Amino acid sequence: MSSIEKLSIQGIRSFSPQQPSVIEFYTPLTLIVGLNGSGKTTIIECLKYATTGELPPNSKGGAFIHDPKLAHESEVKAQIKLKFKNLNQQQLVLIRSLQSTQKKVKLEMKTLEALLTFRDPQTNQKMTLSSRCADFDAEIPMHMGVSAAILENVIFCHQEDSLWPLSEPAVLKRKFDDIFAATRYAKALDAIKSVSKGIKGEIQVEKVKLDHFMEKNEKAEKIQIGMEGIKRKIEKMEIEKSEIEQENKRLNEKKNEYFQQKGEISGMIQMQKEREKKMKEMIYEISERLPEVKDEECDNVIKMIEEEIERNGKSNLEKIKKEIFNLKDEISEIDLKCLEKKKELETISNLKFRKVDSAERTILDNLRLRNQIKRLNDLKIEIDKLKLEFSKFKFDLNKKNKLESEITNLISQKSVIFGELKQLEIQKNSYSLELKSDYKNVREKYSEQLIKVTSLELSQSDLDKYGKALDSAIMKYHSVKMKEINKIICELWTNTYQGTDIDTVEIRSEKECKDKGNRSYNYRVVMLKGTTELDMRGRSSAGQRVLASIIIRLALAESFGANCGILALDEPTTNLDQANIESLARSLSDIIKTKRQQANFQLIVITHDEEFVRLLGQSDYVDYYWRVARDNNQHSVIERQSITSR
Repeated sequence: MSSIEKLSIQGIRSFSPQQPSVIEFYTPLTLIVGLNGSGKTTIIECLKYATTGELPPNSKGGAFIHDPKLAHESEVKAQIKLKFKNLNQQQLVLIRSLQSTQKKVKLEMKTLEALLTFRDPQTNQKMTLSSRCADFDAEIPMHMGVSAAILENVIFCHQEDSLWPLSEPAVLKRKFDDIFAATRYAKALDAIKSVSKGIKGEIQVEKVKLDHFMEKNEKAEKIQIGMEGIKRKIEKMEIEKSEIEQENKRLNEKKNEYFQQKGEISGMIQMQKEREKKMKEMIYEISERLPEVKDEECDNVIKMIEEEIERNGKSNLEKIKKEIFNLKDEISEIDLKCLEKKKELETISNLKFRKVDSAERTILDNLRLRNQIKRLNDLKIEIDKLKLEFSKFKFDLNKKNKLESEITNLISQKSVIFGELKQLEIQKNSYSLELKSDYKNVREKYSEQLIKVTSLELSQSDLDKYGKALDSAIMKYHSVKMKEINKIICELWTNTYQGTDIDTVEIRSEKECKDKGNRSYNYRVVMLKGTTELDMRGRSSAGQRVLASIIIRLALAESFGANCGILALDEPTTNLDQANIESLARSLSDIIKTKRQQANFQLIVITHDEEFVRLLGQSDYVDYYWRVARDNNQHSVIERQSITSR
C-alpha cells in the first residue's frame, strides 16, 4: 500500500518562492489547521498536482504560481517536491517545477522538466527519471496504486469540487465514468469491436484469395492427374513400342532368312540353266550326227524321245516357266530358253525323215541316244525336284509377303505410336510448364492462405468472446462495486447523521444502451425515508449535501483505495451544525480506529474549525498537528505544534 511522507512547497500561491515550506504526513491522522486564506487548501492542491498533474480549478494563466508582482520579480520559479512510498514500499521523490513570467499584458506559465528520483532495488544506486522520458501523469498514479480519477475526485478532492456527488447529472456521470474507468473500458470494447470488424473485412478479402487459390489448386490437381494419366499412357505406349520393335526385329530376321533361301533357290535355278545349256549342246550334237538315220528303230527311238520330250520336258518346262514367271520376273528368261529348246527338239524330230547310211554308225548313235535318253530321264527327275523346290518357294514367298505385310502394319503402328508419343510429350511439357509458371507453389500458397483465413476467423471469434466477456465483467464489476459502495454509505450515514428526516443515502445507477451497442450508466444520489425515495439534488440542505458528499467520498476511498489508504478532507465541517460536527468527528475517529491496523492508512483533515480539531485531538491517534499561517511578508508558513499545547 502506498503512502505519502513529506511535501515541500516553494513559490506556489502564497508560499515563498525563496524558501520552501515542508510538511510531514503522519499515520493514521494528520491535522492541518489555519484561518481562511492562510494557504491550507494549497497543500491539497499541491498533492493533487504532484500526483496527477492536474491544476486546481480557476488557476489557469499562472494563478497557481506565486505572483511575480508580489515578489517584485519578472519571473518566479515554483517547485513541489513530494516524498512517498509506492505499492512495493519503494521510496521515491517526485519534483515538479513550474515557471511564471510577467509579460506586458498577462502572466505566462510554463511547466518545466519533472524528475522522479529513487534507488535501484538491485544495485541500491540513486536513479533519476525525467518527464522527457516518461509520462508522469500516468506513471505516478501507477506507483500510488489507484487511478488518476480516484486521486483527483476522491483522495485529493479540491474544496471547490467537494460537492460533486450532488452536481448536475452530466457532471456526475462524467465523474463516475472516470472513477469506474467506464470510458477506458468503453474504448477497449470499441477497439475490440473495431478490430473484430476490421478482421471480418480482412476475412472476406482473404476468403476471396483463398477461393482463388483453391480454384488454382483444383486446376493444378487436375493438371497433375492429367500428367499422371499421360505418364501412364506414355509408359504403356513405350511398352507397346518396345513390343513392336521386338516383333519388327523378329520379322526382319525371318525376312532376311527368306531372302537367304531366295538366294539359294536362285542359285539352284542358275544351275538348272547351266544343265539345260549342256542338254541343248548334246541335242545339237545328236542332231548333227543323225542326219542319215532312217531305220525303224531310229524312228521309234526318235518318236519315243519326242514323246518323252513332248510329255515331260515340254509340259514340265512350261509349268516351271509359268511358276517361275508368276514367282519372279527374273525367271522369264528361262521360258524363252525353253522355247528355243522346243524348236531344237522339233528339229531333232525331223531327223526321222533322214536316212542312216551306215548300220555301224546307227548302232553307235543308238548307244549314244540311249545314253542321252538316260540323261534326259535324270533331267526329268531333277526337274521334278526343282518343281517341288519351286512349290516350297511359292509357299515361303506367300509367307514372306504376309510377313512383309505384317512388318508394314507394324511400321505403320510404330509411326502412329511415335506420333502419339510425341503429342503426349508435347502435352506433358505444356502441363509441366503451366504448373511451373501459373501454378507454381500453388499448394503451399493455398495451405498458407487457408491457415491465414482460419487464424483470422479464430482471432475474430476470440475477439467477439473477449468483447462479450469484458462487457459481462464490466457489468458484474459495476454491480458489485455499487452494492459495496452503497453498503458503506448506509453504514456511515446511519452512524454520522443526527437528523431523523433521512434514513440513508444511496447512489442509483441506471443502464442505457448506446447506438454502438455499448452499455452506459446514468447516476443520481437519492435519499431514503422508509420506502420513499427522492433525488437528493435540490431537495437537501447545505449541511446534508456536505455530509453526503464526505460520506460518498469515504465510501469510494474504501471501495477503490485498497492499494492507497490516503484520504484528504478539506473543510469537512462547512455548513454543518454542531451536532453533526461532533457526530462527524466520532465517525472519523471510528474509521481511524478501524483502519489503524491497516498499514499506511492516512487521513488528512484540513480545517479552520478549532473545536473540530479539539474533538479529533481527544483521540489517541494524533500527537501533533500542523498550523498554517501568514508571516510578516504575507507568505504562508507551516509550523508543527503539539496537540496537548492547545
